[in-house]
Amino acid sequence: GGFTTLCALTFRDVFKCASVHYGICDLEALLAETHKFESKYTVYLVAPIEDKKTYRERSPIHSVDNVKCPVIFFHGLKDPVVAPEQAQKMFDALKKNGIENVYIPFEN
Repeated sequence: GGFTTLCALTFRDVFKCASVHYGICDLEALLAETHKFESKYTVYLVAPIEDKKTYRERSPIHSVDNVKCPVIFFHGLKDPVVAPEQAQKMFDALKKNGIENVYIPFEN
């Protein structure tokens, strides 16, 4: 998924380009923004909610300086699981770093 793609881009240097669909870039923001059904996934997949250090270390947005290739983002503006701000945040950070990237939001 999108989170895996963003992790591969930020924690490894093996790709020439990437396509991110509904990607999570900030795990702490996901906890605060997602709906109740999805809200505890990170507890089982990442760490207990109290472990802020691990959430920060594993969030691609905090390692965005490591991305060296072009990226295209696709995200629905009404996504109830991953807020579209996640894509916007990564897009803005890459643009600031001079990395070629495109963000295509979908209305529905």
